Amino acid sequence: MKTLPNQQAVAQLLSRRTVLRHLGGLSREAVSTCSKKGAFAMTTGHAPHQVPPRHGWLSVLLVLLVGLLVGCGASTSQSSGPTPTSTEHLKGSIIEFPIPTSPGTPIAITAGPDGNFWFAEQEGNKIGRITPSGTITEFPIPTPNSVPIAITAGPDGNLWFTENGANMIGRITSGGKITEFALPTAKSSPLGIIAGPDGNLWFTEGGANMIGQITPSGTITEFPIPIPNSGPNAITVGPDGTLWFTEGGANKIGQITPSGTISEFSVPTSASDPEGITKGRDGTLWFTEGGANKIGQITNGK
Repeated sequence: MKTLPNQQAVAQLLSRRTVLRHLGGLSREAVSTCSKKGAFAMTTGHAPHQVPPRHGWLSVLLVLLVGLLVGCGASTSQSSGPTPTSTEHLKGSIIEFPIPTSPGTPIAITAGPDGNFWFAEQEGNKIGRITPSGTITEFPIPTPNSVPIAITAGPDGNLWFTENGANMIGRITSGGKITEFALPTAKSSPLGIIAGPDGNLWFTEGGANMIGQITPSGTITEFPIPIPNSGPNAITVGPDGTLWFTEGGANKIGQITPSGTISEFSVPTSASDPEGITKGRDGTLWFTEGGANKIGQITNGK
C-alpha cells in the first residue's frame, strides 16, 4: 500500500491534476478498507445520490483526502515484526530473598543436581546456595578477591565456577567443599563456563584469548582462538555436540569441537558486541548483540 500524504502535503494540492494524481495512487484495497472503517460515512444528512456543486470539486476532494488520513491512518502503519503474544492469561508474583552478606553482589545462578540453586557472589567472594523454600547458605572461597563470575552444574554432581580475579576454576560439592585449580596462562580472566558433551567443563578466557577445558579431576587444556583479541565471553553447548561462544572483540561467534578445532563466523552487523549465547529448542543458537541492540540466530554455523 502506498504511503498517504500528510496534512501539509494536502494543503499543497492546488490543481485538479495534482489532486487526481494523488487520488489515483490510492489502491482499490485502500479505498475498500477505509470504507469499512467508516472513512466515507455520510455525516451531513444528505442523500447518497446528491451531487456536489460543479465548482466545489476541489474542496470536496481535499475533504476526501483528509478523511482518508483520519480514517485510514491506523490501518497503514502496521508493524512488520512478529505479532506479540498476549500475556493476559499469565499470572505470577515475585518473591525476593535477601542475601546474608552485603554487598554480596550475586551475578550468576544455576540449578544444582541436589535440587537447590547455586549462585556466585562477586563482591562477597562466596558461593551461595538457596533452597526452593528460600533458605540461603554461603560458602567462602579460599582465595581472597577471586571475583566469581559464572557457575554451572558439572557432570560429576558438583558445581563449577570461574574465578576471574584469581585466575582459577573453582569446584564446590553439594556439601560446600571448595577446590580451586590455577590456570596455566597468567591473567587469563576466565568468564563463562559450561558442562560439555564430552564429560568435561569448558570455559572462556577473556584475557588470554583462549577456550579452556578442565576435566572433573582438574586437568586443564587451553586452545588459542585464531583471531587476536577476540574477547571470548559466554559459552554454551550446541545441538551439534560442539561448544559455541561469543567473541565481543572480534564481532564473531565461535565454535569449538571437543577435540579443540575452532571455527569462527562473522556477525553481519559491525560492532554488534555479541555477549550471551544459548541453544534453542529449534536446533539453532541464539545470542545477544549488545552493541547493535539485536538478537542474533546462527544455524549450523552458516
